[in-house]
Amino acid sequence: MCCNGVIFADVRLRRAEDPSALEAAGIEFVGRRLPQPCPALDGCACKVYAIRPRHCRAFDCQVLLRVKAAELSHAEGLRLVRRAQRSVQKIEGILARLGDSNVRQPLAARFRIMAARMEQCPPLGAKARDFARLTAAMHELNVQLSRDFYPG
Repeated sequence: MCCNGVIFADVRLRRAEDPSALEAAGIEFVGRRLPQPCPALDGCACKVYAIRPRHCRAFDCQVLLRVKAAELSHAEGLRLVRRAQRSVQKIEGILARLGDSNVRQPLAARFRIMAARMEQCPPLGAKARDFARLTAAMHELNVQLSRDFYPG
């Protein structure tokens, strides 16, 4: 979930990093930022794994750190990941019903854009219920990510 725009909105290159190898591999940057979801993400695999940015190399989510430290079983770690993935799927489904199809933006940005749209033209009926469900689902996911995935 760190590459698909759920945990991070972007990956910033460090000052000493040269993006030329990544650019040669077809990765586009906005300044020194690699917007998420990462264009190198192919299913669950990274197409540029050997040359990925240092931030990507260094990041381990709290679930992985706890599994590595034997504080959490592998099965329990997978359960937490799958639970978060189900939350993301639920959110993406609601966003689609509300008319959002921009899967090339981070999930939090997609939610903020939808919230602004709903504020400009308040929804009625089913759309209002869907937006309420979306808001609750985003809150639940953010709590989940804060509790289970973010280090510290």
